[in-house]
Amino acid sequence: MQLVAEVKGMVMPAVHTNLSMLDAKAAFTAAQRTPDSGATPDSGGSARAVVDLAEFQMALALCGTIKYEEVEQMSLAQRVAGVTANFLGEKDEVAVVNEVIVTKMERHDPFKSFPPTGLSAKQHRYFLDEVWAKMDLGHLFGFPLWEKAVFMLLHRSFPELQSIFVTYSKRDDSGSTKALGTMQQTELVDLALDCGLATTGFPMSRVQLVFARADLADDGKGGDHGMALELHEFLEAVVQLSFSRANPRFGEVGHERVAPAHPLPECLEQMLQQKLLQGAKRSGLAAVKEEMLTDPEVLVLFKQRRQELRRAFEAADRAKGRRLFARSLLDLSSLTHLLSEHGLLKELMVRPTSAFKGALLPEVHTNLSALDVKGAFVTCQAAEHGEEGALTIDADAFLVCLALCGHVKYEAVEQMSLAQRVAGIVANFFGEQDEEEVIAAAVVPKVARFDPAGLAAPSGMPPEKHALFMRCWHRMARGPASNLALALALALALALDLTLNLTLTLALAPTPTPTPSRTSATSSASRCGSERSSGCCTGPSPSCTPSLRSTPSPWSGRSRDQTAACCRSRRCTAPS
Repeated sequence: MQLVAEVKGMVMPAVHTNLSMLDAKAAFTAAQRTPDSGATPDSGGSARAVVDLAEFQMALALCGTIKYEEVEQMSLAQRVAGVTANFLGEKDEVAVVNEVIVTKMERHDPFKSFPPTGLSAKQHRYFLDEVWAKMDLGHLFGFPLWEKAVFMLLHRSFPELQSIFVTYSKRDDSGSTKALGTMQQTELVDLALDCGLATTGFPMSRVQLVFARADLADDGKGGDHGMALELHEFLEAVVQLSFSRANPRFGEVGHERVAPAHPLPECLEQMLQQKLLQGAKRSGLAAVKEEMLTDPEVLVLFKQRRQELRRAFEAADRAKGRRLFARSLLDLSSLTHLLSEHGLLKELMVRPTSAFKGALLPEVHTNLSALDVKGAFVTCQAAEHGEEGALTIDADAFLVCLALCGHVKYEAVEQMSLAQRVAGIVANFFGEQDEEEVIAAAVVPKVARFDPAGLAAPSGMPPEKHALFMRCWHRMARGPASNLALALALALALALDLTLNLTLTLALAPTPTPTPSRTSATSSASRCGSERSSGCCTGPSPSCTPSLRSTPSPWSGRSRDQTAACCRSRRCTAPS
């Protein structure tokens, strides 16, 4: 018989066992005690024809000695125990000899391991229960000698490998629900091309064969989608790829019994470090998801808007959703439709309005596509309920999925924090703000307007002039001015110092209604006449014409503007 080695690929020598009828007769005779001691009437009077229980046990033991006498590694006790197990149907001969000759390999117990650095307790448990426990590596050469080492390599790199899987598995935009959370053959080929896994001795056709081998449902653990790799099957393919590309001739005709030149786990570590983790594209959503679940501002936002979003989710579930274990669920198609109904699936170029008059801010790009929604959907899947759970998300996952969509939508707006992106898409979802308002709130700086209220008059300025200037300032501040928000404080400070000797009545006076030029002289003469009759102005009428020049009067030292103001205030006592 050919023994089965504990280590895959190890060839054990053939072992011969034999027990014939003649051997059994000899054991029967040798097992009998004193002649005729056990004679009975039924035996014809001869004790040599029968054996009692004790003699039977001895005969059976002798048969075991004969049967396994060529197996030199077996002790006398092991031979007796072996034939007894054969007799009772507990073990066959192969099992008996294997138990003695084949060295027992101590299998690695993954549940005694601890999460490596950078791996959360939740990720650790998911890797153990949903990934490693479903992997089938028993067909690879050397198993289980390298089992623990391979486990440690995959365990340590799991976040990155999962991110790679999510990135390539969502490239299929066919809309098929069966493609969710699975990697198609074309996507594995894309990964191999990006990472340069194909070689002269290991062409792309061999990559496709690895895909087919990993996709076989030979582990009896269910959940297989057929023609697509689940996450645990993808990791099987990674291990297989590392071994096959490092030993391309292994297993070929004429090389069946040749030990591989680059066994596991060395070839796996080399491919991970030099090829896969270097060249593969990654989805940043998994890392963003972990970040938002620990971000205090995002968690506060989740708490504030959870009930509103849950009601919206349940409303969509009643319309198009699915239920499992009395829980509301949405599939990808229903989720995409929901976000489209709320106007979130769009691409825009937004130019925010600056807080400074005349300043022009650059345009900002925002986009959320159906493919982006699929990526967020796959990232949020918990897969807690088998096939159905792998195709849907519940209300809690919907909250995280919408937040991830917000990150994607406003990712190009560098000034926005993660919490602002999440708050922005929630505001979009409920129609509270559009994209321009969300972006403006984040990128346009808030400028504190100068408030002169309560400002005391400068030294030497009469209170009435200070009050007059403040009324003038308020009227100025309402008017358009370039960079008004920055100029107000400076302008006020300068004005207060420069207006000690100015009269501001003209600034506050109503604008006169323009009159035709041919009547201006008549109007001026009549007005000046009235002022002379009141005793204000006594000089010649030209001193009171409205078209006063700004040149100083030679007799009073006052400008024409000042003289006119004096006339209007009826305080002019000097000669015109």
